This record gives sequence, C-alpha cells and structure tokens, in this order.
Amino acid sequence: QSNAVWIISAGVVANELGSGAFVALPVNTEETKGPVGLTMRTDTAPSPAFSILLQTIREAARQSG
Repeated sequence: QSNAVWIISAGVVANELGSGAFVALPVNTEETKGPVGLTMRTDTAPSPAFSILLQTIREAARQSG
C-alpha cells in the first residue's frame, strides 16, 4: 500500500480507477498538456524491435499533426 500521488493520463490507469485501486483527485492538469519526447542512449544502436517502435510512434505523431 502507498499514499503516493502520481499525475498520469487517465487512460493509462483506467482499469485501476475502475476497480477502485486508484482514486482520481480533483486537480487541474490543463498546464501539463504538451509535447512528449523520447529519450534513448546515443552510445548504442537501437535494437530492431525498438527501431520499429520508434518508427511507429513517429508515424502516428505525423498523422496526428
């Protein structure tokens, strides 16, 4: 058990909110909307699977504008 506070998109924790494991607090998060980035190491090449993930994310971002 924990009494931690975490700010995350509701969709990420929808199951937990639905089951009552998590509770949404009435906090205005309008200022937290913005771009999301990817961070990765520069000293190694990404694996083939990670390269596909990156490509998929970039394509989805382009399509959504």
